[in-house]
Amino acid sequence: MTQTRPQTDNGGSPVADSALSPASAAQAERIATAPMPTTATLRRRQNVLVQAGRFVRINLRMLRVIFAEHS
Repeated sequence: MTQTRPQTDNGGSPVADSALSPASAAQAERIATAPMPTTATLRRRQNVLVQAGRFVRINLRMLRVIFAEHS
């Protein structure tokens, strides 16, 4: 079951369907039908320990690239 989201402008105010151009209407439809993250995914994204691990991993990757370029 997919959830539909109301169409909003950049400020979060609802937008009438007639105000959308064909291109933005198509984009709004793609956004409205995009899959929603599961509860487990949201919990993992908000977990401080998981974020700390991801932070360390990306920094180690950057260091590896930096040192490979300077060797």
